[in-house]
Amino acid sequence: MFPQGHLPFESRPVLATRDPGEARELIGRQLKSHALRFTGGQREVDSRMNQIALGDVSIFYLRYGADVLIDPGPFGTFYIVHINIGGACDIAFEDRALSVGGSRAAICLPDRPARFRWREDSEVLGIKIAKTALENHYQELTGLPLQRQIDFDAELDLSTPAGQRLVSLLRYIDADALSPAGLCTTPAGIGQLSRLVMTTLLIGQSGSHHALVNPPVSPAAPHYVRRAEAYMHANLQRALTLDEIAAHAGVSGRSLTNGFRDFRGASPMAYFSNLRLERARDDLMQRASGATVTSVANHWGFHHLSSFASLYRRRFGASPAETLRRG
Repeated sequence: MFPQGHLPFESRPVLATRDPGEARELIGRQLKSHALRFTGGQREVDSRMNQIALGDVSIFYLRYGADVLIDPGPFGTFYIVHINIGGACDIAFEDRALSVGGSRAAICLPDRPARFRWREDSEVLGIKIAKTALENHYQELTGLPLQRQIDFDAELDLSTPAGQRLVSLLRYIDADALSPAGLCTTPAGIGQLSRLVMTTLLIGQSGSHHALVNPPVSPAAPHYVRRAEAYMHANLQRALTLDEIAAHAGVSGRSLTNGFRDFRGASPMAYFSNLRLERARDDLMQRASGATVTSVANHWGFHHLSSFASLYRRRFGASPAETLRRG
């Protein structure tokens, strides 16, 4: 996965210690407090952790440098993707056990207890994803409310095309972290990388969510739907009406509505509203100079703040103010 001797995210060190107590404490701060027990003859570790934070997603390199049993219990508020880039690990869930290494990785769910047996040569590349962020991103991708927790399948096969896409993305982020002008150095770039990691997992990994994130591809939309879409994109700051959009597309309002429902899964006006909400969200996340929720809402044609907040929360699972604060 990485060249021999290369330590991912070496420019972002968190710890390097031989003291097991210090390793447990510092790793616990970054991930989760955990019980640590030696299973071999060692009584010290050779621990190293590097980590890059991408908002609600963080990617880390971790080794303990000893044969240890780690018991963090359920992770609670986040998911962990566990990829061995050196050695192997055994993970025991309540209903199954996985030996992780080579092309076999694992995903740990927030509410699922897991115990890890690391070997002295185990080196792990991990992804930590906040549960609320992943759920909000799922709703953004699908436009659907979340009915239950996203339950990824525990086993992740890195040899598949989807697994290789994830590996390639991690390599790219590792290389980007070394650049003083990389995407990792800007809030907008960090946001895009964070969303790309979540999208790659949601689309590529099987689980309870998969059919909704990967719906069957419908036939190409008719020309009048595409013409209406282009008109909407060109006039996002105007208060368009259904009649105006339909007239530009050259069909009746009823035909346009039927076309959008068949090929876009929403009415034309709901589709237009979602486009404006997405632009508003982009502005809030980028925290443009002097931006406020009110100014952003007005800029994109939402002149009733309570209605904007309600539509925004329904679409993205968070309030506009929360998005502005997080950036």
